[in-house]
Order: sequence, then C-alpha cells, then structure tokens
Amino acid sequence: MMRSLFSGVAGLRNHQSAMDVIGANISNVNTPGYKGSRSTFSDVISQTMQGAAGATGNRGGTNPMQIGLGVGMASVDTLMTSGSYQPTGKQTDLAIQNEGFFIVSDGANEYYTRAGAFDFDNVGNYEIPGTGMKVMGWVGVNGVVDTNGPITSIEIPMGITIPAEQTTSMTFAGNLSGTDTPGSTGVTAMDIYDSLGAVQSLGEKFIKVDDVNNVWLAKASLADASIPVSNALTQISFDTTGRTPTVRQVQPGGLPQTAVAFANGMALDSNAAGSTHTVGFSLYDASGNAHNYDMAITSPNGVAFSYNIYAAGTTTPSLGSGTITPSAGAPAGNTFVPGIPVATHFDPWGTGANIIPTNAVGAAPAAAFVGSIPLVAPGTSVLTVPHVQLDNTAASVHNAYYTVFDAKATPHVLQMKFTNTSTTPTPTWSYQLTEAGITSPTTLISGTVTWASPNYTFSPALNASTFNVGTGASLQSMTLGNTAAGDLAPSGNVFNAASNPTYTTTGTVSPVTFTAPGAAQSSVTLDVSALTQYGGTNTAQAATQNGYAAGSLDSKSVDTSGMVVGKFSNGKNLNLARVALATFTNPGGLLRTGDTLFAVSNNSGTPQVGISGTGGRGTISPGTLEMANIDLADQFSKMIITQRGFQANSKIITVTDTMLEELANLKR
Repeated sequence: MMRSLFSGVAGLRNHQSAMDVIGANISNVNTPGYKGSRSTFSDVISQTMQGAAGATGNRGGTNPMQIGLGVGMASVDTLMTSGSYQPTGKQTDLAIQNEGFFIVSDGANEYYTRAGAFDFDNVGNYEIPGTGMKVMGWVGVNGVVDTNGPITSIEIPMGITIPAEQTTSMTFAGNLSGTDTPGSTGVTAMDIYDSLGAVQSLGEKFIKVDDVNNVWLAKASLADASIPVSNALTQISFDTTGRTPTVRQVQPGGLPQTAVAFANGMALDSNAAGSTHTVGFSLYDASGNAHNYDMAITSPNGVAFSYNIYAAGTTTPSLGSGTITPSAGAPAGNTFVPGIPVATHFDPWGTGANIIPTNAVGAAPAAAFVGSIPLVAPGTSVLTVPHVQLDNTAASVHNAYYTVFDAKATPHVLQMKFTNTSTTPTPTWSYQLTEAGITSPTTLISGTVTWASPNYTFSPALNASTFNVGTGASLQSMTLGNTAAGDLAPSGNVFNAASNPTYTTTGTVSPVTFTAPGAAQSSVTLDVSALTQYGGTNTAQAATQNGYAAGSLDSKSVDTSGMVVGKFSNGKNLNLARVALATFTNPGGLLRTGDTLFAVSNNSGTPQVGISGTGGRGTISPGTLEMANIDLADQFSKMIITQRGFQANSKIITVTDTMLEELANLKR
C-alpha cells in the first residue's frame, strides 16, 4: 500500500514544479524578449508483478503485470517561438523578426538575448541600460563597416565629426530648347565645396551659337568673380534626335594679351651685402579685379641686385626673376635704379598674370616704387566672316550668326541681318550687326552691300569697322569677303551662311579648376551628358554634386539591416557600426542566466555570427521591442489542469492514509 502513497507524493511534487513553471511564465508576461517554458511529465519505473509469457501448445500468451511507482518531470522546455512586437518609437530599441539573438558582453563573457531594449550611455557605448551589458557588432571606419572581421563592443562617441569632402563632380540635367535662336542663353548654378568645406557657387552659362548644327557653348564661373576659373569653356553638339550630346573642350582664338610695364624706378635704401627689400604691387584684369604680387629684391654682394616676383604673401613659386643694375654715381647709402627690367603679360581670361623679364628701361629715377598699376585696354581681335550668298528676292530677310569672345573669354553671339532693298538693276541689301539674345541690342555696325558682278561692295568697308562686345570687352574688328576671288553671286536660294566661331575644339573636356583663398586647388568634372535638345522650354539645371561641408554628429539610428547610421550637421549620413546576430542549431538548449540572457550550453551548439537577413538570421525591426511569448489563456488553462492534478494526487494520499488506518485497526 505504500506504493500508492509514494505515487501521490511524486504527483504532488511534480505538479507543484509544473505550477512553478506556469507561475514563472505568468510573472514574466510583460518582460520584453522573455521566452516561456513548458513542463512535461513521464511515468517512472514500474514494479513488475508477473512477467509476460509467450504462447505454447494450446495456451495463448499472457501479458506482464506491472504497477507504476508514480510520475516524474520529463523536461522543462524553453519555447523559442516569437512574441508579439510592440512599437516604442525609440530608434535604439531593436527586435528580431524570426530567428536569431543579439550578442551582448560584460567584457569577459558573451551572452545572447532577444530583448533589444538598448541605448547609448554617456561615452557612446551601445548597451542594455539596466545591466551595462554592451551590444556586440562591427564598428565602421570612415563610413565602411567590415563585417568579415571579429565582433567587438559598439562604441560611438557623440563628439565625432565628418571631414569636409571637396566637390569633384557636378552633373546637369534637363533640356536646352531646340527652338531657341542663336544668342539664347540659360544659366544654372549650384553650391559646391572647396577643400576647406567652404561653399562656392559654381554656375554654368549655356549660350546657343549655331542652330544649323545644334551647337551650344557652356562657360563655368564662380559667383565670387575674384576667384578665376580655368578650363571653363566647352562645346555641346546635339545630334538630330536631340539626344546624345558630343562634348569637346574649347579654346577661344584671337584673345589678346597685353604687356604692362612697371613704374620707372625705385630707391633702395642700402647696398649692403644680404640686404632684402619687398615691394607690393597690383595688376587689374578687364573686370577691375585686383591681382596682388610681391617683388622681393636682394643684394647678395652689396653691388648687384636680383629680384623674384611672387603672388602676394607667398615665396613660391617665382613668377618672374631677373637682375637690377645700379645707376652710376648713386649717392652713398642709396642705390637708384633707372628702371625695373620686367614687363607683365596679362592673361585676359582673368586667371592672373604671367610675369616675364624683359630688357625694358624706365625713365628717370623715382623716390619710391609706384605700386598700383592698372591694366591697359586689351588689344584688337579680328572676326573674319565667311563669304556669303545673298537671296535677291524683294524684301527678303536673312540672318547669319557669328561667335566672338571678349577679354574674359565670354562668348557672344553676333547676328548680322541682311534685308533686300532692291533687286534691279543693282541688287542691294542693308545690313545690321547686333548682339543676339539680348533685349534692345545696340547696333554695332550697319551699312549697305551691293552686287556688281563679280564683286560685293560693302559701304562702309567692313575691314575698317570696329566695335565692342560685352561689358569691359575687347575691341573687335570685322572683315567680310569683298573681293572677286571669294564672293558668291546672289541667287533665289535661301541664305544659309554657316557660323564661324573664333575658337577651336581640343578634344576631351578637362575639369574646371579654381583655387579659393586658403584652400587647395579644386578640380570639378562637369557632366552634361544627360542634357537633351528638344523643342519647348529651356529647363537645363545643375542636378547633383558630390561634395559637402564638415559636420558633427547630431543623432544616431539603426536601420533594418542592423546598421547604426549617424546623421551629421552637414546633412550627410555615415555608417558607424553594425549590430551582429547569432543563431544556434538548438536554441532550446541555451542556458538561462537571468536578465533575459542566455548562455551557450553543451546541447545548444556553437553560435553562428553574422548580419541580419543572412544565414537563416532574421531581420531587425528598429523602434520595436519583442514582448514575451506567453499566452495567458493557455497558461490559465494549464494552471487549472495542474491544480486538478495536484488535487487528485492529494486525494491518493488521503485515501491511502485512510486505508492504512483501517489496516492498523485490524489488530483491535
């Protein structure tokens, strides 16, 4: 009878353990990342009263007679099913959808958890705030996160900065109107960044120069006109479909260079060996912008003087050098120079001066050097217009277009309008030259042209005509073919004289270069390959550029791949780190260590570490926490069942006790 008593005791004990499992589940119903457990029972060994017997002769076999000795706890299993997901709105909170565990460390050991209530501490450690356990992953270098290396604790200091990135490319998009006439322009600009991260507004001006061959010129410039831009002029030619522009470098021809002489002398205060003197002076380009230079004069032996010219405030490179010979009979202590043997050839593009020594000799000695020297007017450029064939139809009007450049290499489209005023007996036309594409243009040249076979005669003669184009532009002279050798007779055909731009194409387009004050040289590739030339409006505009200013870290967030992304004050985002995930062959074999953490056991398998979304690992849901996977209805049902089992086992004990009492009473 003792068997039933012990069976009841075993039942009570194991149902109590089952109730403990249920209690732990219910108590953690609101614990993020908690994984519930379940208990399973199994019978213990049974006492065999009679063994089994096989069939023999005319008798059949008999089954064994066994009496069970109670119940045992077969297992307490951890259920690794996913819980529900609760949005928190906090970007550092993470949840894993499907398989995987976050990896955290106390510096000595690694643990695994599904509870992603993480945050950054005061020094930038990504951690579990309640325990200080650090989240493990990979830390990026200059925005590159190498996930092939070993994992480490993620630390992102709040004070990190991102250096400025110099703009190296700029793209354009949109349409240059195919219906625009020569002289039509379009202007677009975009802020770019020099090597210091300072903003420079780089603009591109498009001007149509040929409507027969669909040719545009594009010139780059900075809003700060004091910073010269080189290699800034390109030719854009479209095919007949308006797509696939061909882009070439353009070099204007006939641009003047002007020699500038210095003032006629200076006084040197000493002829002592090793004496050094520095004199500053300025040159002015056609826009009135100053270019400042220093002349350093030294006397190596107290007799002769040598000089070097540098950009103001610098000592390299030398822009020009030479020697100065003292004048005869100079007073003691002073060496008077009759002149400075140097002249400056100024580049009218506005890129500065090339200083070249000459043998020029100044006038009488001066007491001091005169520093500020304005640039004289540019020289004369010649525009040669091709021979023409005019339409001798009454009142016919035809236009021809030509491209010229001013002293700053800015293109201007000239329109020559021919109007037939008489067809017989002498074909006669009036002509007028204006600048195309501007409102109320000034007439540059006007007159008449007559045909008296075999010659055209222009009045006044064009080879004596001069005119100015643009603001501060160079003086131009114009020559039309008016000799019998090259003239074409008038006809009834439509006049179609091709443009004759005074420039040459030189192949591959070079980047635009400029040097802002205090910064390194900038080299920006201008990509116009996406431009089109269709009918309609002109919509060409600067679209993108790849530079940015320096910035400091403003905030951090985590994306669905586990990448920790920093947002900086300059608007840039940078990959700072990446959260690692681990999977196990048997996650139910992990050991609970408290704080919703698990540790590796002999039956869990080794962790397979990698990034989310690969190798069977789930994806990360930022701003979300995974809640406990506890079903309260299921737990309450199990609680009732367990209570009834406990109650039934207690009855076994009380009934067995009564039977034992009756047995003891037999002696009475």
